[in-house]
Amino acid sequence: MRVLIAPDSFKGSISALLAAQAISSGWRSIRPDDEVVITPLADGGEGTMEAIHHVRGGEYLQLTAIDPDNNDIDARWLLLSDGTAVVELASASGLPLLESLAPLTAHTFGFGQLLRQACNDPRTKRIIATVGGSASTDGGTGALAALGFTFLDVDGIPIGLGGEELLRLESIDATAAISPPTGGVIVLTDVINELTGLNGAAYIFSPQKGANSVDIKILNQALQRLAKVVGQDSDFPGAGAAGGTGFGLHALWNATVTAGSEYVIDLMLLSKGVELADIVITGEGSLDDQSWGGKVIGAISKLCQESGTPLIAIVGQDNTTKVEHKIEEVITLHSVAPHGVDTQNNPAQWLAEAGKRAAQNII
Repeated sequence: MRVLIAPDSFKGSISALLAAQAISSGWRSIRPDDEVVITPLADGGEGTMEAIHHVRGGEYLQLTAIDPDNNDIDARWLLLSDGTAVVELASASGLPLLESLAPLTAHTFGFGQLLRQACNDPRTKRIIATVGGSASTDGGTGALAALGFTFLDVDGIPIGLGGEELLRLESIDATAAISPPTGGVIVLTDVINELTGLNGAAYIFSPQKGANSVDIKILNQALQRLAKVVGQDSDFPGAGAAGGTGFGLHALWNATVTAGSEYVIDLMLLSKGVELADIVITGEGSLDDQSWGGKVIGAISKLCQESGTPLIAIVGQDNTTKVEHKIEEVITLHSVAPHGVDTQNNPAQWLAEAGKRAAQNII
């Protein structure tokens, strides 16, 4: 039997690659003669660059960048053999990099430094920017500042970094901005939210970054100000990704914003792998109704339906209220761990147990 193991990361717990390896070890302990293929996946969030590197290879390039709280940090981006640069926001501007949350002042400048280095490398033909896991709500203006854009107040003086500073924004000077590579820029997102409003970046995501009720209103007003000064549509799906970075890169750097999971799956030629497999195992931290809206499980489920390949999902928890795509079996980590055990403390162990369960259930 040929088994394809292709999970997303279990966010805050274990990477997609380590999750796939753990599931594989469990499966092999029960069915050692099966051919097991590991393809870690991602949806544009943290770990996307690592997943792409596992399948496509490439060269990591290092850079000392500025983190969301203005400290130096070692960051990196990936250059593929075909000239595609993969730049992950979380490497330099991710939420875990902060010692303490800073919802009003955190920024994406370090992400822009990575984009700038990728642009300046003569081998780069195009850029894939993955923007999940942001620590800030600055509309991507920090990244754009690193790319040479200047954001000015009413007196023509540059404003500071961070979302709150956008309240003072009056104009944008792009004369020193560097151009994107000739092949363009694709922004991969794992959300479909617009920039502002009750379903926008501030109201939906800034609480995860430490924003209280007052901060949320400030940040929403700041993003509204940015959209007004830029003068472009901010209601498109993904504009609110990474605190509005999707909007900023699209509006000012001509980037294309698209759903990350399907793009990554296409990049990895996974449809062929699904067709060749006798069974597919995927997974993520939580299976819920949002899993069908741009997440890895929904995209894999669609491929499996098209090819007729059975699909098993291994998840931390199952919170679905409806099933729009057929999954043969859902195995939660809580169902294979003893009662009361926190599966996030040792996720690899329980993913291996879930892999065993999946293999035993098909015997």
